[in-house]
Amino acid sequence: MNKYPIRLSIKGVILKEDKMLCLKHEKDGEVYYTLPGGGQEFGETIHQAVKRECLEEANVHVLPHEVMFIRDYIAKNHEFSTGNEEVHQVEIMLKCSLIVESEASLAIQPDDFQIGIEWIPLAQLLSTPLYPQILKEKITNYLKGSNGLIYLGDVN
Repeated sequence: MNKYPIRLSIKGVILKEDKMLCLKHEKDGEVYYTLPGGGQEFGETIHQAVKRECLEEANVHVLPHEVMFIRDYIAKNHEFSTGNEEVHQVEIMLKCSLIVESEASLAIQPDDFQIGIEWIPLAQLLSTPLYPQILKEKITNYLKGSNGLIYLGDVN
């Protein structure tokens, strides 16, 4: 039996007009962006998890839609590992829309190193330091109508 459980993380791809909502982080002087989301809790559905996480991290109420992407994150294979090489996380990324038009803001339970939230113009997505980096290309292609593969693999 594996003594290290696999963590399930649910993330929201929140699109509004020509922008995508991202969490803004700063670590060691480097600014970068991630999707809002986090660990699914016991007894919670995937939809409940993404709703809770988006509210906790970005103060927005979302309506979850289809699964856009699934990614493995096996820490020992990544340059941005948290230092614990025993981490294995499966990330499910759902397309979401805003339920209530509200001002997104740093909310009650921000992520580590999170300094804010930002609506990133989709036209600038390819040049934005978004992690995992593969999302820049995959989201751009998705918006052009090419859904492609849902499973991304263990990628940065």
